Amino acid sequence: QSNPVSHQSNPVSHQSNPVSHQSNPVLHQSNPIEATENQVIRRSQRIQKRLAVEYSSEPRVKRQKSNTMELHNNTMFDLRSAAADASAGKIRITPGVLYSSRQTDRTKLVPLKSLLPGSQSRPPKYTVQELRRFGVQSSVLAVTVDSAEKFTFDGSSYFSKAVLEGQGVRVGDGGTLHLRPDGSAGAAELERAFYTTPGVDPRLISSEWFRNHYKWLVWKLASLEVSFPHDLSGRMLSPHWLLLQMKYRYDREIDRSQRSALRKIFEHDDTPAKTMVLCVSKVFAHEDQRSKEPCGEEEEKTGRLLTVELTDGWYSIGGVFDDVLKYYLRQNTILVGTKLYITGAELVGLENPSPPLEAPSGVYLKMNANSTRRARWNTKLGFQRNTKPFHISLATVLPDGGKVGATALVIARVYPLLFMEKKPDGSKKFHTERLEEIMERDHRCLRQKIIDKICEKERKSFEEDLAKEDVERLSHARKRRRLTQRQIKNLEDGEEIYEALQQSTDPQSFQECLSTTQRIMLMSYKENVEGKRKQDLQKRIQLAIQEAEDGQLPPKRDVVPLLRARVVQGDPSHSSIRTATFCIWRPTEHVKQLIREGASLKVYHLQASEGRYGNNTVLCNVRIRMYMRTFIHVAVLQLL
Repeated sequence: QSNPVSHQSNPVSHQSNPVSHQSNPVLHQSNPIEATENQVIRRSQRIQKRLAVEYSSEPRVKRQKSNTMELHNNTMFDLRSAAADASAGKIRITPGVLYSSRQTDRTKLVPLKSLLPGSQSRPPKYTVQELRRFGVQSSVLAVTVDSAEKFTFDGSSYFSKAVLEGQGVRVGDGGTLHLRPDGSAGAAELERAFYTTPGVDPRLISSEWFRNHYKWLVWKLASLEVSFPHDLSGRMLSPHWLLLQMKYRYDREIDRSQRSALRKIFEHDDTPAKTMVLCVSKVFAHEDQRSKEPCGEEEEKTGRLLTVELTDGWYSIGGVFDDVLKYYLRQNTILVGTKLYITGAELVGLENPSPPLEAPSGVYLKMNANSTRRARWNTKLGFQRNTKPFHISLATVLPDGGKVGATALVIARVYPLLFMEKKPDGSKKFHTERLEEIMERDHRCLRQKIIDKICEKERKSFEEDLAKEDVERLSHARKRRRLTQRQIKNLEDGEEIYEALQQSTDPQSFQECLSTTQRIMLMSYKENVEGKRKQDLQKRIQLAIQEAEDGQLPPKRDVVPLLRARVVQGDPSHSSIRTATFCIWRPTEHVKQLIREGASLKVYHLQASEGRYGNNTVLCNVRIRMYMRTFIHVAVLQLL
């Protein structure tokens, strides 16, 4: 059985470290201890001088210069004006250093891949002794998702003695950090410092918002130091850099309403079926009374269900795996820090939209192996640019792996059309197309004969009832009388003319005395009476047929057409050639034209299952039917 999961990130101390997808814009500068006013002024002067030299020729570039200068001037805030605005209750939108640098010149962003030593393709493994020799602190090595929220910074490791003895230190984008008496700072102290940052409105965020991002930032920055100790040890997990990252998230999520993938899913503004990358932040086993997922033999003994916690770097959600993914979880193929490509996931336990931090317990994503793959260590988290289901080879499709997002197939053999009939007792029978035509004709003829007998019986009964009504009406009517011509001319209603005709002693003479208008009124009335009688008869017949459906008439047949084909994988990248049975329920004429021997198709949204005898994979189309013609590779064509 092939492994449907690709390369994973580097585990350190029996646990992988998730490397953030964000590049480091100030990677090669020294770790600043204080951000004073003089440093801000000097930085602004240097940028202005550089822009004046670079953008002095072309008019098109001058516009770029003016936009860059304006953004830079907005970023390099005036502390005194910000304090005045804060005292007046007005808080200006002030972008932080990280957001401004990313918007100004993204070419200076240093990709993490460039920090890999030598020609390695992913971060190497380091022992604890090697990490300590690189300068990684023991407190950083002990950071986990559970302990990140309670992480405490030791002030003596980041600030000088003179700063520690002062009234406060300026960190991040201008916030004032007041340390504890012992010189340490935790989430509470950094939260108060963040509220003093110019451009931050405490009324727009809550303490839960800050502590949630504090946890994920501590975990991310600690993982960066552990994964790249030769360049980033002692430089990432610091109060200054953490508040810079916090302000960057505030600028995007609060000021510009740019939401992450999981927040859009929680608020029902996007679907979890799109292709996205999430990171495994926690693996745990717990008793789940809300979920009715089937458990394996191991889990039935313990009464527990293996579950994971997934994150997009901003928020987290629970995840429930199928049996195949649980197997890889027990084999440590999927670890904490592993990034997963996910498509076709289902959101369970959230009926109404809710913010991620206010969502009820029991919300999780349901995933399966055929729609999940491991992602590269430096893949960006969240929704991907191409949100369509990712393509997998037929050789890696697992019969018990659930839904398949997309795969390429070559039609090797098309079988005759079959029809599956579901009996009332629950049994199923398959017929050929010719036998189905005979059975459908016989069933239709039998039903028609019974319906004709019911119609004839109801018609006779209806006519007898009408005859009885006429006899009763005539018996209760007045004696027949002869009307004069003047009385006949005074009749102005079709019903009166009809009643007078019925009571007349000489109906023929009565009709001769009628005017043209009176005759038209009489004919119209008779047509209305006949129409009502026909409607009454039709209603009686329909009611009788509905009553006969319960026992007298044979039940309607439940028949579904089925088109089957033998398919092979459409790409020759795998050495072993895999075949499967492709089943299409209720195929349209367009699909029948596509499913031809030798045709190459890319098919979306399939359900994989095991064949009848256990040695074949069956692919059935579910939900949306999407077929796209592709070219056949020469190697596959030779096999056909």
